[in-house]
Order: sequence, then C-alpha cells, then structure tokens
Amino acid sequence: MTTIDDTMLLAAAEEFALRGYHSAQLDWILAGDVDALADPPPTRHELGVAVLNAEGAAMRSAQGAAARRASSPLERLYCVFDEVGELMAGNVLVRAGMRLAAESRTEFPERRIDPYATWHAFLTGALAEAAAAGELRPGTNIDEVAWTLVAVGFGTKDLVGFHGRWEEIGPRLHAALHYVLGSVIAQG
Repeated sequence: MTTIDDTMLLAAAEEFALRGYHSAQLDWILAGDVDALADPPPTRHELGVAVLNAEGAAMRSAQGAAARRASSPLERLYCVFDEVGELMAGNVLVRAGMRLAAESRTEFPERRIDPYATWHAFLTGALAEAAAAGELRPGTNIDEVAWTLVAVGFGTKDLVGFHGRWEEIGPRLHAALHYVLGSVIAQG
C-alpha cells in the first residue's frame, strides 16, 4: 500500500467529488512529485479507498457527536442530519466518499458498500427508539418513515450537489426531516 499524504488525498477527493471514480483526472495526482514519493504512486483504487475511509470516519464521528448532544432519540435524528449537513457542506472528502459509495461500489469489491441500506438501518433503529420512548404516534410504520427519510436525504443531496449549492444542504436536510417527522410525532 502506497502512502497517501493529506494533500494527495484532498486533491483526489476534489476530483472524485467533481467527476466520479472513472472520469476523475488523476494522472497529475498519481504521477506525484517523484522526489517526494518513496513508494510508487497510489493507484486510483487506493485513492478511492482512502477517500472512503476518510468519509466513513467523518460520518461515524458525526453520529457520535450527535449522540452526545441529544437528549432524546428524535433530537438525535435532528443532530445527525445537522452534523451530516455540515460535513457535506464543508468537507469535500465526505462529498467524494458519498459519490464513490453511490456510483462506484462495484470498484471496491472488498467492501460491502450500500449507503441506502446503511442509512435505512440507522434510521429504523433511531425511529424504533423514538417509538419506544413514546415520541412517535402509535402505529407509525417505522420502515416506511425510514425509507421516506432515506429518499428525502439522498434526493436533497443530489439536488444540492447538482446545482453546486452545498451551503444549502444543512438547512434543507433539517427542514425535510422536520416536515417528514411532523406527520408522525406524538402529540402532547
């Protein structure tokens, strides 16, 4: 495994976020500074793995931070959506990792990448906790609410990304979560 420094990682992330895995123009990154590289330059795959690792670490950190800030399961959902929105807005490694996970998962057969199932499982668990705590209306279909939030979250990400308005992602995710949960939050 070739050493990938922060500068190289950031440059690769910017390319992956902009163009995706196959279209990223990495020749200038892969060529590197011959004098600075003791090993051969990293492969496209190695750069992708490094970006995915950085994105995964950032997401786990965001979920941990949200859990520490929240006093209830529903509040934790809001905190997670806010934390993830901030990450996507300000961290190209996260945007690149999300794009790689969504578009190029077959390029990483050594990993089981399914961002939709990952988010669905997280949301199902959080909503089940909220239901058990009496925060949701009785009879709420947790699976359907989770899938709706997955669709809303990924749709919001795609629309904001399509227009390059990442600064809007946090408020839009928060508003979408509020709108969806408004129909299932227990009254009183």
